[in-house]
Amino acid sequence: MSDKKRIKTEIRKQLKASIPTWNRLSKQTKKELCQSIMKKVTLQYYQGTLPSSEHYEQLQLHPIPAGVMSLTDMKDFVSYMSKKLFTFPCPDKNWYLSAELRAIDQLLDDRILNALLSPPQYTPSKREKTPAMLFRTELLKSLNYAEMSYRKFCKLEINDLERKRNRTFIGLNRRRAQKIHHTELSLFRSTLTWKQQVNLLVYFALHFFDSSLGAGSFYYGLDSTDLAAKMNTHPLATVTLRINGKEKNISVYSHLDTECGERRKKSDRSSFYVGGIAEIPAFFDGFYLQPELLLSLQGADIGFENLNLYYLHIPLMGKYHITDEIAVEFGPQIGFLVADNWDDPITGSDTNKINFGINIGGGYRLNENFYFQLRYNSGFTKILDGTNLKNRVLQIGAAYFF
Repeated sequence: MSDKKRIKTEIRKQLKASIPTWNRLSKQTKKELCQSIMKKVTLQYYQGTLPSSEHYEQLQLHPIPAGVMSLTDMKDFVSYMSKKLFTFPCPDKNWYLSAELRAIDQLLDDRILNALLSPPQYTPSKREKTPAMLFRTELLKSLNYAEMSYRKFCKLEINDLERKRNRTFIGLNRRRAQKIHHTELSLFRSTLTWKQQVNLLVYFALHFFDSSLGAGSFYYGLDSTDLAAKMNTHPLATVTLRINGKEKNISVYSHLDTECGERRKKSDRSSFYVGGIAEIPAFFDGFYLQPELLLSLQGADIGFENLNLYYLHIPLMGKYHITDEIAVEFGPQIGFLVADNWDDPITGSDTNKINFGINIGGGYRLNENFYFQLRYNSGFTKILDGTNLKNRVLQIGAAYFF
């Protein structure tokens, strides 16, 4: 195991051990705690007192917590709970549910879910909403409303009394305004322990092994850390260490188990721009219209590809001289793509042939002939289909007036 990996593992380990409520902290608090732990671990490394890591820690796996049940234990637990508690079936429940929700509802036993997901201090008689109801709500969102925000999901699909199918599946009263707030779901997700999550997985695995679907099969359980997900790739804190004679950066992100890898630096590829400009007095003293015709190379590094785009730009600038030497410029620009090196046979995405943008900048007139420019261009048009890439260009140039 490399020293960099050891240091990063120890930082994660100490953060998790000292701050179990990490997900509830503000970004600023997380940042301050990261910096504090990083300083401590850095000092341990340089002093040669950095603790060794267990194998499961090196692989970023959780140790099996006490209380996790095997399939046999879960089967005995389900049998015990079924005999211990009685349920009162809702006679018209199936009438409201779709075939898919009806099949899922038959797999779920709220008595088991409450026992597996409730905290130690849970008192069912004093709760209007049970862990089983919150779990069903999460399940419903994942199945049918994955693209909807939690706030909108709760407001439109759960708390609206007209959504009888959804409310019936969850177990909410169909006639009384019994509501679930999105913050309740957030608190429910963040307070589930690792033991509860694993036992829930074992409970559902038991269903498959008890059916013909599970015969002779091998199952692998995925949790959210195994799946790629969108996230903020800007680190909370970064420390630079000298490891084996080389400087190495170690970063911690908002999600402690996140690995963003070595981020490739995107470089501006505006190597040059050449062309011609004209200066036309207009409207009032000191104001000029400045039409231009420019050939410009733009682009960026995208993954392992260098995207080069050659544009013929036609800016129409309005220029006002604050003094005889200093001027400010502002105006729209249209660009026509004349050549590029983009080739994507997999997705078939193509470059857009026309680019619109806006320019803002200033200039300095050295004498009657020489004029220097500093300009920023912000493009409005996506340069590649199916992406959010847009041109952002800082230009420095010199013009000679005849």
